[in-house]
Amino acid sequence: MDSTSPTIPLLNDSQNVMGSPELTVTVFLYGVLISVTVIGNVLVIVSYAQDKEIRKRTTNFIILNLAIADLLVGLVSLTINLSRIVTRRWLFGETVCKLYGIVDYVITNISVAMIVFISLDRYYAIAKLLEYHRFVSLYRVKVSIIATWSSITVYWSLVAFGWPYLQDEIQAVDYSTECYMEYLINPIATFVAVLVATVIPLLSVVILNTLIFLKIKRQWGRFRRIKVRQNSAKFVTSAEQGVRGSNFASLRQNRAERYSTDTSQRPSQSRCRGSAGSTVSLTVSLDHNAPLSDVIKTKVAREKLRRNVKMASKLALYVLIFGACWLPYQIIVIVSAFCSGSCVHKLTWDITENILWANSAINPLLYALTNRRFRRKVTAMVSCPLRLPRN
Repeated sequence: MDSTSPTIPLLNDSQNVMGSPELTVTVFLYGVLISVTVIGNVLVIVSYAQDKEIRKRTTNFIILNLAIADLLVGLVSLTINLSRIVTRRWLFGETVCKLYGIVDYVITNISVAMIVFISLDRYYAIAKLLEYHRFVSLYRVKVSIIATWSSITVYWSLVAFGWPYLQDEIQAVDYSTECYMEYLINPIATFVAVLVATVIPLLSVVILNTLIFLKIKRQWGRFRRIKVRQNSAKFVTSAEQGVRGSNFASLRQNRAERYSTDTSQRPSQSRCRGSAGSTVSLTVSLDHNAPLSDVIKTKVAREKLRRNVKMASKLALYVLIFGACWLPYQIIVIVSAFCSGSCVHKLTWDITENILWANSAINPLLYALTNRRFRRKVTAMVSCPLRLPRN
C-alpha cells in the first residue's frame, strides 16, 4: 500500500525532524529491512528458475509471483520511502509520484492476492483429492495470476491518473514537496479501497482456513474408522490362522452344524480363545487380501492426514501474520480519512506502514522456506561449500 498519506506535511514540522543519531539508526534499520526483503525473495526466484521439481508444482508458481511482488516492495517501495526519510520531502514531482503510487499499490495488492491463491490452492488440495491435479492445472493458475496482475494494474492506473477528473476540487496534493494518492482525502473512497484490497481478502483467507480445518476433522474421523476396521481385520486374521490346520476344518464343520446353513451364503462365525482365555465372537473374512488392503489404506490415510494437519497449521500461522501486518495500517488509513489526517500522529503512520512492508521480508520464510524443496535449494545456494582439490 502506498506509504504516503495526507499527514506527510508533518515531516517538515520542527517537532518531527529527527536528529542525526535517530536518522542514522532509522537508515540502518531500513537498510537491514531492504536487504532481507531483497535477498530472501531473490533466493526464492532463483530456486524456482533452477529447480525443475519446484517448477512442477502449481503452488510454487504462486509462490514465485508472491516473491516477485515482495522483491519489488524492497526495491521500489522501501527504497523510495528511505530517500524520503533522509530528505524529509518528495523530490520527484507529480508523474513519478503517481507511477510510484501505482507500483506500490499493485505489488502490495498482488502480495495479498497470492496469499489468497495459496490458501485456495491448499483448500482444493484437500477438497478435491484425486481431482486436484486436473482441477488446479498449471495453465489455469497462470491465467488467473496474469489476469490478477493485469486487472490490479489497470485499476490503480485509473485511480492515480483519473481521480482528478472525478472531482470538482482543485489539485489537493502539492507534488513539489509531498506524494500520496489523492483518493485518500475522500473517506468513502478510502473505506471502499481498504475493504476491497484488504478486508475481503483477509476474510477469504480466514474462511478458507476454517473450511480446511473442518475437512481435516472429517478426514480424522474417517481415519479413525478405517483404523478400527484394520485392527479388527488383523485380529480376525490372526484368529483364523491360529485355528487353521487340524482345528480349522472341525471348527468350520461345527459352525455349519450349529447354524444349519451354507457358509457360502452368510458370514461364518467361530468362537475361539483369546490370549487371556476369554471367549470372544469373531467374524472370519473369507477374503484374506482384505486385511492387507485395509493396512495399505490406513497407512495412506495416516500419511495424508499428517501432511494436511501440518499444512493447515502453517496456513493458520500465515493468516495470523498477514492480519497482524496489514490490519493496523488499514485501520489508520480509514481513521485518517474520516478525520482529515488530524487525529493520527506521524509516528503511528511510520510504524504501521513499515510493519505492512515488513510482511514482504517475512513471506519468503513463511511461504517458501517452509517448503522442503525450496529450503534445500536455498540452503545449497547459501552455504556454497568450498571444494578442495583432491591430492
